[in-house]
Amino acid sequence: MSKMGKKNNSKYISIIIFSPFGNTLKIGEYIQKILTESNQQCKLFNLTGKSWQQISSFDYSLIEKSDLLVIGSAVYAWKVVEPIKMFINNLPINKNGKAVFFTTYGLITGYTLFNGANLLRKKGYKVLACLKVPARHSMIFKKEEDIYLNRPNQQDMKKIRKFSKLIIKLLNKFPNWELSFKKLDYHSWKVKLLYKFMIKRFGMALLPSTYFNHKKCTKCGKCAKACSVQIIKLVPYPKKFGHCIKCYNCVWSCPVDTVKSRTFWIFHFFHKLLGYIYHEIPETKIYV
Repeated sequence: MSKMGKKNNSKYISIIIFSPFGNTLKIGEYIQKILTESNQQCKLFNLTGKSWQQISSFDYSLIEKSDLLVIGSAVYAWKVVEPIKMFINNLPINKNGKAVFFTTYGLITGYTLFNGANLLRKKGYKVLACLKVPARHSMIFKKEEDIYLNRPNQQDMKKIRKFSKLIIKLLNKFPNWELSFKKLDYHSWKVKLLYKFMIKRFGMALLPSTYFNHKKCTKCGKCAKACSVQIIKLVPYPKKFGHCIKCYNCVWSCPVDTVKSRTFWIFHFFHKLLGYIYHEIPETKIYV
């Protein structure tokens, strides 16, 4: 009887993530592990390293029978990372759909949870819960110490495990549950003002642009391999062909410090200033 009950309670869950720095993937895989151990049918779709064409042409028939979508995004300029935004915007309308959304962040989550949940709601999905997890991120510059360097840690993973168990409970015992969006509007008035008048309009433009110093380049191709949206090609030196999301994987992957920016030092100062004024407590938190 108990085995039959478990089988009847098993749900089909699809996890979709985009993880330039690897932490969103780590959390997505851990959620998949916990859900699978709990007898759920769970499949993970990693959009990282796919081209814009591959992302835009995702085969949504692969997830159309899902009882739940779990979507994970890093924070970029206080928003949902662009490939995940594209994925959700292209989702077919599903008024019976259910979803949860999680994000990894350094310094501040901005409006990523609110925006991600709102995008899903516009597609007809009920958002059951959200999760934020502090993590090592691309804006930690080389040789710089940061409180996010060793995150997520064991305590964070315990919270992620709790979140995974909560997903199953909500699906099986609370079929009409929906998260109140008021819970995702948790920032101070200072953050709201900065977001409204600067970050919302100019967020991505504020992030430093990069270029390749061909004099130092060895044409090893590591930057092209590391590019999270596959826009870097060797011709014969690296060059960008397409829209850059400024994940800085090319900066981190280059063994000879070829990838440069004229404004990194300015942003470094701005980043530190933001951390002083708008710092968010680096905690893993569940919103339900």
